[in-house]
Amino acid sequence: MCATNMTDPKRPRRQKRQGIVILRHGVAVHNVPDARTKQCPDHFDPRFTDPPLIPQGTQQASQIALKIQQFLAAIGRTDVDLVICSPLRRCLQTASLAFPPQQKTSSRVAVAATTPPVVPAEPSEPGNRRPRILVNELVREACGLHYPDKRRDRSNIAAEFPWVQLPEDFAAVDPYWRPDARETLPQLKGRIVAFFQWLASNVQEELLGIVSHGVWIESCLMHFCPAVLENGKKRVYNCDAFKAICVSTWEQGNDNEWNLVSVGLEECELVGQAT
Repeated sequence: MCATNMTDPKRPRRQKRQGIVILRHGVAVHNVPDARTKQCPDHFDPRFTDPPLIPQGTQQASQIALKIQQFLAAIGRTDVDLVICSPLRRCLQTASLAFPPQQKTSSRVAVAATTPPVVPAEPSEPGNRRPRILVNELVREACGLHYPDKRRDRSNIAAEFPWVQLPEDFAAVDPYWRPDARETLPQLKGRIVAFFQWLASNVQEELLGIVSHGVWIESCLMHFCPAVLENGKKRVYNCDAFKAICVSTWEQGNDNEWNLVSVGLEECELVGQAT
């Protein structure tokens, strides 16, 4: 199933609507200027390959977890059904804190706004975690040249995050990052559209978390719902959380198969920020 512009107004149509919470990762090592020189880290330095969160970043992820819980409680939910996450370490750390494993009770919702939620221990197997965290290369940052956007090997990711689900076709080494070229914004936007086509076609869950990066999220929102960023006047900061509805339109073909006609985001809104 793929999106197409060849439509017939006489054919039956239907819509699929999926709620999403889009979250940028917390502050990581490469986001912090040097305390002495005030210079930003050199993103061309291999020492900054796939950097982790700093303590401020983990605190941000815990803060936004509570705000996400408050948003979910307002719509009658306690958790999302699935979290789709970039394979980079800072996003996997953020996803694990911002969408913690379900507890037997929903006590996190009632916690005071100034108190970070209690995060239960992570399970040892991806299938035992609810909500499940599924890695998808399509939601990673603009790729190439900058070492913070180069992911580690599959074995390293699996060892550090055993509760995260890696797809069967997830490559042993990073197949996308290049030292001599960086993904352009048009290429990134094409990847973002491809991601939402994949989401509409392959994911049945109704409420999702997406944990990604600043350039990816800004490009996504500017493409689908630019008003939420005041047409580019606003930026997406670490651990900003947005809610939206992913709306896909399907048309029935001659073989009675439903074909994806279009996909987009509606009702985009900022629902929480960390300090």
